[in-house]
Amino acid sequence: MAKVLLQNPTERDIHLNLTTDNGAVATVTIPASRMEGTAETARRVPGQAEADDSFLEQAMKGNPANKAFFDEGLLRIVKPEGPAPTKKAA
Repeated sequence: MAKVLLQNPTERDIHLNLTTDNGAVATVTIPASRMEGTAETARRVPGQAEADDSFLEQAMKGNPANKAFFDEGLLRIVKPEGPAPTKKAA
């Protein structure tokens, strides 16, 4: 299971819920964005949370509201940065 980073640029926490096969509810909470800096240099920093890609895939399939968060731009998936590609000598 690969991890993905989720970003929330809104001013409210977002909860992704998934009901598992055994009836339990799994939840990932992505915190709200926050203001950072002084009054002159303030900027909004998106809230971030990490989730398994398999959880995210099932959550989007199982609940249309979860998919709508991404469709409407309320949540973003940030691709994890892997190791830099190496060049092979010829």
